[in-house]
Amino acid sequence: MEFLTADTEGALTADGFDDALVGFGHQFNRPVAVYSKMKCLGILQSEHGMSIDDALEYFQFNIAGAWLRDGMPVFLDDEPIAPRKLIDIFGG
Repeated sequence: MEFLTADTEGALTADGFDDALVGFGHQFNRPVAVYSKMKCLGILQSEHGMSIDDALEYFQFNIAGAWLRDGMPVFLDDEPIAPRKLIDIFGG
């Protein structure tokens, strides 16, 4: 990745999910890669032929649930919120 810098050194990246990378953040002064959960699910569906249910299960157990060491990626929970749920959250 061409935008990796000293600020991102040590951050682990998820193989095969470059298109889902949205940026980098910091966790306890350590850099971490930040991925879009929805884009990861889309990659599992389009490139690996999984149904949405299979992609979600695979993602939860094998990607988001994996722990190798410090610097593991984080996954932005960017699933769209239904308008009704927004009213429940914020009132109205």
